[in-house]
Amino acid sequence: MIIVLVIVVFFAQSISKPLKEVIGVLSSYSSQISTTVVEQESLSQEQATATQETNTTMDELGASSKLTAAQAESTIVRAQKILDLS
Repeated sequence: MIIVLVIVVFFAQSISKPLKEVIGVLSSYSSQISTTVVEQESLSQEQATATQETNTTMDELGASSKLTAAQAESTIVRAQKILDLS
């Protein structure tokens, strides 16, 4: 009985150390993956913000160009009227 107990304890100790090492490695990988995911989330948020700012700028440029086109058209009409009067 004692021999069986000694064998079981020896076997448990011989398995325990490699399992602890594997668990340590997996824990380290898990932490690295978690850190990478957090970094990717941050980058995604920055990209979304930049995209929104770009869209806003494009909308503003579109409105500005429409206003400029309307002013140019108005200037042409006034210039034509002046030419017609002379």
